[in-house]
Amino acid sequence: MTLGTQQQNQGPRDHTAWCAAAALLLLIAQAGWHLFYLARDCPLDLSGDEAHYWEWSRRLDLSYYSKGPLVAYIIAASRAALAGWSERVVGSEALAVRVPALLLSIGTGFGIYMLARQTVRSARLALAAVAVTFTIPVMAAGSFLMTIDVPLACCFVWTLACVARGLRTSQVWPWLIAGMLIALGILAKYTMVLVFPAVGLALLIEPSYRAALRRPGPYLASVLGLVGFVPIVLWNAQHEWVSFRHVAGQAGVSTRHALDPLGPLAMLAGQAVIVGPVWFVALVWATVSLLRGWQRSDEASTRPSDGERDVAPVKFLVSATIVPWLVFLAFSPITKIQPNWPVLALVPGVIVLVVWLARLLGSPHRRRAAQATVAAGVLL
Repeated sequence: MTLGTQQQNQGPRDHTAWCAAAALLLLIAQAGWHLFYLARDCPLDLSGDEAHYWEWSRRLDLSYYSKGPLVAYIIAASRAALAGWSERVVGSEALAVRVPALLLSIGTGFGIYMLARQTVRSARLALAAVAVTFTIPVMAAGSFLMTIDVPLACCFVWTLACVARGLRTSQVWPWLIAGMLIALGILAKYTMVLVFPAVGLALLIEPSYRAALRRPGPYLASVLGLVGFVPIVLWNAQHEWVSFRHVAGQAGVSTRHALDPLGPLAMLAGQAVIVGPVWFVALVWATVSLLRGWQRSDEASTRPSDGERDVAPVKFLVSATIVPWLVFLAFSPITKIQPNWPVLALVPGVIVLVVWLARLLGSPHRRRAAQATVAAGVLL
């Protein structure tokens, strides 16, 4: 049974409003629980990164040594509104620093729901994708620790949702919003630029998307997105281009490094830790399985059926999942890849995982294996 047929059968039973409300309530409940935890004798002091960004927020500027300025301005706004309350509750500004992470986690989670609705067109699968994020360690930690990855993930998921709508329709406004979100994401972390090769790969592997290249939307989004580099470039021009030299050093391209043949294995091991070993293996398997399925479909027929056309949006999700992994995998032999660097892969990846598990659950021969995978992923 194809994804399109499944969606047609699910249509009458797919209670979109209920699923959207349930997803939002789950996300608000998670944020509320984290707020209670942080306010009630939380043993976690600010991490090194959080303290670093708090220090930036006390000296606002166009950019900073290693990152753009977005995280500093977010923390500064939260401190301006909540510093007094935070000091009364926990005796420091730590709570005010972390409240934006709670709010942004709601935005990211609901963005995953909306991205799933724009692509797989199933409210129930979208709700399941939101639920899975609660069981992925790095995404759970990111819902209450204020790092640059928190606003980055929020900008990335909503950019993908807008692009998905732009690819599906001839409307220009989703591309304009996507461009503004790309600019914001770049101000959070430079890896936001991975959205360009992610969308480019989707255009390469899905012919039906190439019609978008004859419309102004993608080009407007690209120009708007690159505006995010303007304050970063202006600041670096005044500070000997230190950020660009820092990034080049981290990428291992500014100095000569001995090749580390175990670098790719170290990177994959790091991903297994932050994603969870069961979910990571399942996500890799899901990606490979979907890619192989499309290859067989392409070989079988040059004129896909309606059900096979419905798989195009899932190709978009897979493209956005594998690009961050492939980019950092390519650099892993020459530099150490921190586990959180490819975190953007998980934003569309959780939807890919849920789509694949749903297919297995719909197969009588594979249902038990899928049920065991879900149970192990959640419990571990």
